[in-house]
Amino acid sequence: MTIPMAAVAPIAVIAVNALGQYQRGGFDEVKNTTLKAMSDPSQMLSFYGPVAAGIAVHLLASRFGANRMLGQAGVPLLRI
Repeated sequence: MTIPMAAVAPIAVIAVNALGQYQRGGFDEVKNTTLKAMSDPSQMLSFYGPVAAGIAVHLLASRFGANRMLGQAGVPLLRI
């Protein structure tokens, strides 16, 4: 099993932001901010943009063989 870092890293950023929101205002703050970011067209890019960019980087790295090179080099559990 390997973990595609370019696709997972943006999700980790979203989780860290949610943790900061939780510390500021509890679960209601997380819920309100996250739902607004997911549904408000003016904020959708800030929420989905990093995830889409990470997936695109992962697909390009796979296409150009970066993940194959990592596997041949013996790098465990990591893909781009």
